[in-house]
Amino acid sequence: MRKITFSILLFSFILLAGGIVALVKTFSTYHQVLEYDVSLNIVSEQQHAGLNVENDKIYFGTLSVGDSSARQIKLKNTLKVPTRVLFEAKGAAGKYVVVPDNGYLLKSGEERIFMVEARPPITVSVGNYTGKLIIYFLKV
Repeated sequence: MRKITFSILLFSFILLAGGIVALVKTFSTYHQVLEYDVSLNIVSEQQHAGLNVENDKIYFGTLSVGDSSARQIKLKNTLKVPTRVLFEAKGAAGKYVVVPDNGYLLKSGEERIFMVEARPPITVSVGNYTGKLIIYFLKV
């Protein structure tokens, strides 16, 4: 009798655990999350702007106080369903990073270029700023 009860309990636990995993996957908020390092260098007004074209992170280059810089990110939705693209900038550089089309609904098969801009205010201190740009592909 104990063996049958134990087997029934074990089977019930396995079904419950499998059901929980299935629910989490079904109601997960994201299809995918990407993360990129971000870097910008602020110099005094008398210096000139520079540009770094490396692709290991998002470089905004060297900016004079009050200047701005933009980079392009090409994204394609390879899913069979639409996805909402949400950008979140973090860290010291993240305070100055803006994506005008944040929250854009990317249709299945659609490819789009997103502008990512660094817009530090004129009150920003001279220095090197780093951070992260996180791109969420949300289920809709």
